[in-house]
Amino acid sequence: MSKSGFLWLAFILLVSGCSHRLQPAFVSPVGSGETVSTSTKTAYENNYTVGVRRKAFVGGQMIVSQEYTVETTHHSVDRVDTTVVPSVNFKVKTPIGVSWPEITAGSVYSVTATMYLNGISYYVVPLRGSMYPSSLIGMDGSILSSVYMQDGAAVTGWTVDPANAKMIIKEQNVKSETDDLPKVKLGNSFELVFSGVTNNNIRILYREYTPEKLARTAFNQELTFDKSSKQIRFRNILMNVFRVSEQEIEFSIVSDR
Repeated sequence: MSKSGFLWLAFILLVSGCSHRLQPAFVSPVGSGETVSTSTKTAYENNYTVGVRRKAFVGGQMIVSQEYTVETTHHSVDRVDTTVVPSVNFKVKTPIGVSWPEITAGSVYSVTATMYLNGISYYVVPLRGSMYPSSLIGMDGSILSSVYMQDGAAVTGWTVDPANAKMIIKEQNVKSETDDLPKVKLGNSFELVFSGVTNNNIRILYREYTPEKLARTAFNQELTFDKSSKQIRFRNILMNVFRVSEQEIEFSIVSDR
């Protein structure tokens, strides 16, 4: 422990012996008022546009589709921040007559908690920082002749000079809506490759890949469709076929979901 910390501990013990300790019913810290929600949606990045004609040569990609998920974290804040402002300069004196440095009128101090003592609510306000006892302020701005200690008890015997010093209480509504940067995670992808025409059948190769772009060979399929077909379907992909030869196919995607 540092020398200043030891001296402060000794001071607290001395003051505690000269004052009376009260145990508050409970202390309610000021909350952040923040709620956090997360949403996830699945999306696809495709090399085509629904309804737009495309061409592919033998061995060329007809369709490439990459699945990915987007996770968004939303932060919503809705709270009331309470501050107190001294109406005049004043000093706080300990039970043994030691004065704190003067508290200046117009300075702004944040309320960190609400304390319930003998059925009455008080604001807990650290006027000198978290290492020191906090002042107790009544809902009418009066300054109580007790302080709130770090161990959770209220200690009486403290005085305010001048005795009629009061705090001006101010409240401000704080509301905000923010989103973290979306987290994007790649999923599987697939492609349809035009393999030409054999025995009056359109041949298309289906290939699937992992998020790391490794082939999932167990999922590969060789698809065949009648060459005279004007419309073909594979899974949820429906396409119109406008023209097909041994070297080239012209098509458009009608729907893909």
